[in-house]
Amino acid sequence: MNQADIIKKYLLKQIPAHPNDIVAKATQYFGVSRTTVHRHLNALLKLNKIIKSGTTKQVTYYLSSYQDRKYNFTIKEGLSESIIWKDYFNSLFEKLPKNVFSILEYGFTEVFNNAIDHAQAKHIGVTLTFAEEKISLTVHDDGIGIFKHISQKFHFTDYKECLLHLTKGKLTTDPVNHSGEGLFFTSRAFDEFHIIANEICFYRDNLISDWLFEKSPKIQGTKIILVISEKSNRKLIDLFNQYTDLEDFSFNKTDLLVDLSKLEGERLFSRSQAKRLLSRIEPFQSITLDFSKVVAVGQGFVDELFRVYPLKNPQVKINYIHANEEVEFMIKRSISR
Repeated sequence: MNQADIIKKYLLKQIPAHPNDIVAKATQYFGVSRTTVHRHLNALLKLNKIIKSGTTKQVTYYLSSYQDRKYNFTIKEGLSESIIWKDYFNSLFEKLPKNVFSILEYGFTEVFNNAIDHAQAKHIGVTLTFAEEKISLTVHDDGIGIFKHISQKFHFTDYKECLLHLTKGKLTTDPVNHSGEGLFFTSRAFDEFHIIANEICFYRDNLISDWLFEKSPKIQGTKIILVISEKSNRKLIDLFNQYTDLEDFSFNKTDLLVDLSKLEGERLFSRSQAKRLLSRIEPFQSITLDFSKVVAVGQGFVDELFRVYPLKNPQVKINYIHANEEVEFMIKRSISR
């Protein structure tokens, strides 16, 4: 075995223990120049034996067989989601199918940018894991929490109400620089979407069109988890088309999870609850009300949704899905009036 092979063997053995200082270790161990070590590292990169990520000053090496990552970033001037993606993640995902790569890039950059601009945080942690052909990206900041931030801006009294409006789309605390579309599309693009903050958790499973809202243990800031299969056939363009007017390309369609309008201890019987559900939907022309998990509704609630509001706002088309037999009876009764 010649020296080049010996050095490469050493690098492969030592990289797991010294991902950040392997060049210095190998230089000292073999008494060779840094240029020589870099040459052998580049040879291993071309053979796909190792993976390189990070900037020149903070470069990190990993074995190709060990792909899980964990990073921490300090929020400061110049921190950019596009640069972080390019330096740390682009090379990891570039061999994935194009549609999966695009979803990962879109979701990560949207979530990371939100943490920079809105979280009032000092640090952002990112965890990447690979398991059973699934990719999981977790972005966790140490700010005040997304629901507290929204409630302070819009004076909502309940964090669940913050979530309700967030899931509609076009909700942003900085309309000059943000459209409020990022989390809306990200939450629908991945197989699984989790958002955890301010002692509540919202989970969306797009594979089976299910969702869950529950209390969660207290954490600092906001944690968002994005999960997608490496073999997913989902495409961003199809998702955008679903909610976009193809004539003027405006984002003018949305769907609302009706049960999220029900605050703790409530039943969906009143007109005020319906008004809460339909508030801030003026930017949309087509609304689909999803009655999943709704067991029963009152006459005033559905009358406000399907008769009163459409009479006052004829430009908005309201549809509904996933209504059980009792709920559908009440809806049809209201529409017939």
